[in-house]
Amino acid sequence: MKMIKIVVFSLLLTSISLATEIQIAQIKGEKFLGIRGNSVQIKLGKQICSLKSLGEQRKNNFRIEFSCNNITQILFDTEKIIESGGKYSVDEPLFSLLWAGDKDNDGKIDLLMEMSPKYSYSKKVTFLSTKAKNPNLLGIADIKRESFD
Repeated sequence: MKMIKIVVFSLLLTSISLATEIQIAQIKGEKFLGIRGNSVQIKLGKQICSLKSLGEQRKNNFRIEFSCNNITQILFDTEKIIESGGKYSVDEPLFSLLWAGDKDNDGKIDLLMEMSPKYSYSKKVTFLSTKAKNPNLLGIADIKRESFD
């Protein structure tokens, strides 16, 4: 009887660990998004999404868009920051996709990105689909900042 309980418990733990396994997406294209026109395609299951950079950094109209299922969300936009009254410049930035997959286990794409607008600064942003507010696809779950000054 004890042996049966141990086997059942072991099977239960195995099924729980498999159900919470983080899925990694397939990525095609340029992960570095700091140059206008760079793009990357992200595939997870039947979902196919894309990230692309638009505008020009020197003109402060640079943005990064995430598109999926005919919905587009701006993840970074220099014009929005300037309009809100803040002084802002993009100086040797590092915008890149570090990881894509399903971290929150809901079947939708989540992202980890480097979103550093200045060379002396690192800003890693975790975007989760479960943190999204309608009509967005993603919401910010975590930001890790590091200064190199």
